Parts: sequence; C-alpha cells; structure tokens
Amino acid sequence: MTKDNPYYECGEGWHPIIDKAVAKIRKYHPDVEFLQIKEKFGGLRIYTSYTSPAIEAIIELADEFCEETCEQCGKPGNLRMNGKRSWVKTMCAECAGDEWVDYSFPEPGGQKGESGGS
Repeated sequence: MTKDNPYYECGEGWHPIIDKAVAKIRKYHPDVEFLQIKEKFGGLRIYTSYTSPAIEAIIELADEFCEETCEQCGKPGNLRMNGKRSWVKTMCAECAGDEWVDYSFPEPGGQKGESGGS
C-alpha cells in the first residue's frame, strides 16, 4: 500500500464506498497515509497515520454504509455467518448462497431465553 494508492483488503462491492471515504479524507487531510483498509467482523476498518474528529466521522459513516452493503457485489446486504469457519461478513442473499446464514442480532427485549412471567 502506498500513500497515493491504498490497497483494499475486502471485496469489490465496498470499493466505491471506500473510494469516496478516501477522497473525502484526503480533501481535508492531504498528508494522511492509509496504513490498512480491510473487512473485519463484517465491518469496514480504515487505519490511518493520524486521526482527527473529521477522519473518524468519515470512517464511521463509511462503515455504516458497508454494514448494509454486500462486500462482494455492492447490492444491499446484511451480516451473515459461515458456520464452518465462524466467519462473519456482510453479503446479499445471492452472494451468500447456502454456506452463509443470516446473522442478525435479536431486537432489544426479544432475546432468547427471556421469561415473560410472573
């Protein structure tokens, strides 16, 4: 990875989101270096040579978009888990196929094992 050409360690579906985030960060901080850009636990991680509130806000917004975008194709997606490896990625149903199952979190107050009783 170089300052002018960061390498993305994720699927191509997220590249347009990352391209926009990198461009916006460089607009305000032209000297920042991108140390690593990758997928981790179904979310986006961008590590830079230094940070600021503006950089953190841009990265957070990009991560929010990635958490709803298939990493492979860029269509709407959600968290899915591969039971064989316990990996978590954000994927659409088409790219996930049969190997990746929905990994949605339960709604607050609706957790399994909760008793409703008296």
